[in-house]
Amino acid sequence: MKGSLPKTSKQYYLAVNHEALYRRAKELGYEGIIILKNNRLSESQFEMIRKSKKSIGVLFFIPGTQYDDNTIFEQLDETDISNYGYNLYCDENYSYHATTVEEAVKVFPDPETFEKEMISEGVILDTDYTNRCGNCHRILRPKDKYCRHCGLKKGTGDFQPFKNISYGVYGSPHIAYYDCPNCGNHWSECYDGSNYTYYCPVCGWKDILIKEEEGFPTEEWVEKYWHN
Repeated sequence: MKGSLPKTSKQYYLAVNHEALYRRAKELGYEGIIILKNNRLSESQFEMIRKSKKSIGVLFFIPGTQYDDNTIFEQLDETDISNYGYNLYCDENYSYHATTVEEAVKVFPDPETFEKEMISEGVILDTDYTNRCGNCHRILRPKDKYCRHCGLKKGTGDFQPFKNISYGVYGSPHIAYYDCPNCGNHWSECYDGSNYTYYCPVCGWKDILIKEEEGFPTEEWVEKYWHN
């Protein structure tokens, strides 16, 4: 139907700029595929995507350059639509060059691979809670029964989709020593400011910090304390 977007159950639409890429995307199982005209979205498509609150993935082919100013990316630079994608002519490391559409078809990523990339960029939300807290979605260590960061019991929570992004943290590392007065668990951790522990991972008790010290862990510390 004119003036409509293709149906999709995903968190994003996929934009391509060649019929051959469209066919390949369909073969691989993508949903919500949009064929760009002159490498850009129409004004109506642009507005409908914005109103849908979905993200957009872009896989297009323009030979001779990694990006081109007169493309969908120029449109998206000036909007709040979350997006991710690239020119199939080459990857970011220039490890390959597709000189024809046929070659671009061969390097077209499957949905699982592309979605993992979009998740890592925060363009779509993650729903994989394997070894994660159901509340704050932080990583749980193998022997943890409770989340060290929010205290929630493993296997419980509302398990809402989350942004799975890692942020760089700068500064000196610290070693923290812990003693749980409730269950008697003793342990220590090296942290960088992004993974501070507030709860006992064995019983969920709060107020467990004994002391902390700045500096890199010594070989002796690693030998004695590092576990899990």
